[in-house]
Amino acid sequence: MLSVSVKFDTKTLTRGLNGIQKKAIPKATKMALNRTAANVKSIAVKEVSKKTGLKSSLVRKHISITKAKNNQLTARVRATTGRLNLREFGARQTRKGVTAKIKGVKQIIHGAFIINGFAGGRVFKRSSKKRLPIKQATAPGVTWGFIQPLVDSVMKNTAKEKFKLHFRSRMNEELRRLGFSVRL
Repeated sequence: MLSVSVKFDTKTLTRGLNGIQKKAIPKATKMALNRTAANVKSIAVKEVSKKTGLKSSLVRKHISITKAKNNQLTARVRATTGRLNLREFGARQTRKGVTAKIKGVKQIIHGAFIINGFAGGRVFKRSSKKRLPIKQATAPGVTWGFIQPLVDSVMKNTAKEKFKLHFRSRMNEELRRLGFSVRL
């Protein structure tokens, strides 16, 4: 008769699993979330820039990331609110007023004019027939492009795909660091 006996040290396994549960999983999650947020920001900059006609560098300044921490496993990608100067949309003075490509469509603001001299020039429009008062002419900011359904869906899809990829990579790295030779 053949008998096989197998011994398994459960204490060591339990200790190892507790280490994974307490240290490796939260750390891997945090790192994966932060890397995913950076990827989503990159995609958001491209998509918003394409949708609004703004320069990528300007859009990048208006999109920020709040990174995940050990005690708060949430990363956020946000667009700052506020309206933008029409000069950012390529405003040019014409006889009829000022033309600018707002939301991807070339528009003319009748009676508007550009005052150069401070902050690269600003576009103004008179509030009445009188010389004063004048109001600054602005356009929707980066937030408008950020909340568009197409941009939103692209960001969500990117986040889902990239988080899976980054979490698997970070978890393998953490397991390797703890001495396990398992790959996920």
